Amino acid sequence: MLLLACSTPAAAQPYWLPSGRPTTHNLKTVFAVDSLHAWTGGDSGVILSTSDAGATWALLRGADSVSVRDIHMIDTLRGWAAAIRPLINPGDWNGSLLYRTTDAGVSWTEQQYPGQFFNTLFFFD
Repeated sequence: MLLLACSTPAAAQPYWLPSGRPTTHNLKTVFAVDSLHAWTGGDSGVILSTSDAGATWALLRGADSVSVRDIHMIDTLRGWAAAIRPLINPGDWNGSLLYRTTDAGVSWTEQQYPGQFFNTLFFFD
């Protein structure tokens, strides 16, 4: 009797569906503001977004030497991303960058913090 109860799926339980990998880069963070809208980021400065619960992802930025460590959006338009820039060549600067968007990630403004290392962030409105 116990075996039958454990092998029978319960009705109306939430579950995850695989959606494929939106990039070949390692992803470090994901943030969702509702059931449809989410952003993810990771190595090579990659930031992607979805507006259809992860069915499709759009590349918003990438192809540089930073690693996006955290993303926090306060709504579907406004948010921030924290990234670190490792020391690659002697004489280059290393530290953190904060990126800010007001258009859902279509464009990002950057502020540099040499010698500082931000791994996480949180904002509220």
